[in-house]
Amino acid sequence: MKLAQPPAWFEALVPATLFDLILDGVCALDARGRIVFWNAAAEAITGFPRDEAIGRPPDFLEGLGCPGFRKLSELLARPKGKKAPEEVRGLECRVSARGGKVVRLHGNARVVRGGKGEILGAIACFVDLTAIDRERERAEALEGELKAERGFGRLVGRSAGMKSVFESVRLASRSDVTVLVTGESGTGKELVARAIHDSSARADGPFVAVHCSALPETLLESELFGHARGAFTGAAAESKGRFELADGGTLFLDEVGELSPLVQVKLLRALEERRIERVGEGRPRPVDVRVVAATHRDLRAQVAEGTMREDFYYRICVFPIEIPPLRERAEDVPALATHLLGAAKTRAEGGRKISGFTPEAMRRLASAPWPGNVRELRNAVEYACVVARGDRIGPDDLPPDLEKTLAPAPPRAERPADPAAEARRVLDECGGKVGEAASRLGISRVTLWRRLRAGGSGRDRRQRR
Repeated sequence: MKLAQPPAWFEALVPATLFDLILDGVCALDARGRIVFWNAAAEAITGFPRDEAIGRPPDFLEGLGCPGFRKLSELLARPKGKKAPEEVRGLECRVSARGGKVVRLHGNARVVRGGKGEILGAIACFVDLTAIDRERERAEALEGELKAERGFGRLVGRSAGMKSVFESVRLASRSDVTVLVTGESGTGKELVARAIHDSSARADGPFVAVHCSALPETLLESELFGHARGAFTGAAAESKGRFELADGGTLFLDEVGELSPLVQVKLLRALEERRIERVGEGRPRPVDVRVVAATHRDLRAQVAEGTMREDFYYRICVFPIEIPPLRERAEDVPALATHLLGAAKTRAEGGRKISGFTPEAMRRLASAPWPGNVRELRNAVEYACVVARGDRIGPDDLPPDLEKTLAPAPPRAERPADPAAEARRVLDECGGKVGEAASRLGISRVTLWRRLRAGGSGRDRRQRR
């Protein structure tokens, strides 16, 4: 089939051969609305070869929910006596290409007139946005992966356990509900509390932290609620407590498992009434505070033991979030170590450039059990930054005691076949004294209660109470 030659007016604009050198699709219509030029890029984008396109109206490229190439025909079909647009710019449209393939195009078109004003035809150029869309989707996917690793604030992780934490943080940040964050020491409970605060409507307010285990009971009440002048020896002036300092923001109560029953009662009243009374002052003061509490202890066991009030437990455990220990999410270690390296280099490298970890060093980090969790990993990274000799941290730069944690655990043949039965036996021998029994077994009180529960000892505890 002999192909029609471009009309003279088209050749006068630009030699047609040059259009085959550009990446944009270019087509031209004559005054009757038939395609008279179709460049190589138009072939590649639409899938229709030149010999199938030339001589036809452009309507075979059907627009999906938009005019598509029919817009070219509309430019030429100009009603007489009415002013009609001469061009179209920035038209985006999804078009059904050859074989049903859908491509998204961005194009411009305009009417071409002769010297006497007569319409000679129309010309259009268009680009394929499909590849750009694919790259955007890839970028969004990578951004999603990055969010999965970074989560919120300084929280890092991509494991299922941490994704669950991130989702809980997202949900908790939507309201002022009281949150209880649990997890072993060093897992990052305060980071979770800060992430909730920073993602909430209170982000512009203060974030005030109180480490309940660091203060004796005699000072903790004053620290939380403040005191009036002369309330006790040394109270030379009145002082605001942490509740008032956190007004309009978030109060983080770390290690609430260490609170005495007396302080629990006063906190319970503050949480329920949203009012506090300074020590030595009988006037209630309203406070607008969101409380996030945290502990590494088993609070249910403490309730069963009687060291925590049941009503206080249920008041702080409205929305629980449990952070898994690092040993249960080894896949998070590479991202965590890389994240921690950024801060550690600032403090320790002394001008040296440490770019990362060798594969062997990262393998060892990922294999360690990390009983101290993220805090221990951070210390290991900071140590490695100090002693590293090259531009990357190698296995010899890691702390020496890390090798000990990688050693196989010793056999435990001495452990009884039924830990729950052994725990009950020792507890009976100690006259029901939990602390003494735990000491004899060489375990914590929490572990003792867990063993008892695992052995179905709830009925025994109720009987003892």
